[in-house]
Amino acid sequence: GEAFLAKLKEISSTTLTNDYWTISLPSELATSAARSPSLFAYQAALINLGATALYSPIEIATLIDPAVRGPRAAFEQHHLFPRGHLEANGITSVKQINQIANFALVEWPDNMRIGKRSPAEYVPEFDRQLTATQRDQMYGWHALPHLWWELPYDDFLVQRRVRMAGVIR
Repeated sequence: GEAFLAKLKEISSTTLTNDYWTISLPSELATSAARSPSLFAYQAALINLGATALYSPIEIATLIDPAVRGPRAAFEQHHLFPRGHLEANGITSVKQINQIANFALVEWPDNMRIGKRSPAEYVPEFDRQLTATQRDQMYGWHALPHLWWELPYDDFLVQRRVRMAGVIR
């Protein structure tokens, strides 16, 4: 066991450098692959932190419990910038629309409520339901920059990937 732990620490210290966290991992998050190891690492970090789904009081760990069954999954991956909104603004590439950084875990009723609305329309409505402390904690867990819905989409993706890497770290 000691030898295994020593080797694991050695590998971690040579692989998980500052460059890994600030350059390599954000680059790995620049994908639309639904089964990306970096996405799984982000979701595991959220569970480990006790994070709630976006705009929800329910912890993600509770939402993914296999014992919880219903007509739909308890949570869904939500496009922060919905597909319909992006397409209306000239962004039609599925790879660009389905970037990992454009997704957040939400309860399905919230996903239905958001629909195709732009974040500038739905975010203020959802933010009003939170205290400043709740909002700041949620934005931290979900790696959302301040006033993220006002950013150009490409800038948002870059900033969110860097923040997601920070959450994983």
